[in-house]
Amino acid sequence: MTHDYAKVRSRPPPTRALLPLWLWFFSGFASGAFIVFLAMLAKIDPDSTAPNTTRTSIQSPATNPGQAGQQKKEWSFYDFFTNNEVPVDDRPTQEQPKPRDVADGHTRLLQVGSFGRREDADARRAALLLMGFADTSIQPAEVNGETRYRVMVGPFDTALARDRAQDRLAQEGISTLPITIVP
Repeated sequence: MTHDYAKVRSRPPPTRALLPLWLWFFSGFASGAFIVFLAMLAKIDPDSTAPNTTRTSIQSPATNPGQAGQQKKEWSFYDFFTNNEVPVDDRPTQEQPKPRDVADGHTRLLQVGSFGRREDADARRAALLLMGFADTSIQPAEVNGETRYRVMVGPFDTALARDRAQDRLAQEGISTLPITIVP
């Protein structure tokens, strides 16, 4: 059986649910009451609500009664601080500790890795060379009967230079082991 769609009534669009009338009334009343509250608050004198306190005014004594409102002290930096010098003790206190960045003959290195295969050590050394660490070396070492290849960066003249290199490697995500060889 065929159906004639031309004579089908279209449905009316759904009506929106409006806010209830009491909600409109209440919001108007609340906002009006708030405005009245603010207006009343602006009219209140703050001195009338404070407890009984007496105000005192301090006036500077004037040398001449005609200059009572004209007296004004001008400050000058050099006048104010002329006699306010602080004496400094020039005697040496204790022996100053040796700065950390002074070369003291120690050999400082950073161990960047220890690998079981020479190819892995070469790959790490190549990555360090690309980062700008020219003083890199691979040192074979016998550990528990097996050969390990240690990748070393350095030597550094000062502890400060080694610490800076260690920080730079840490920013690249490479963990290091600082080594100091005392002569």
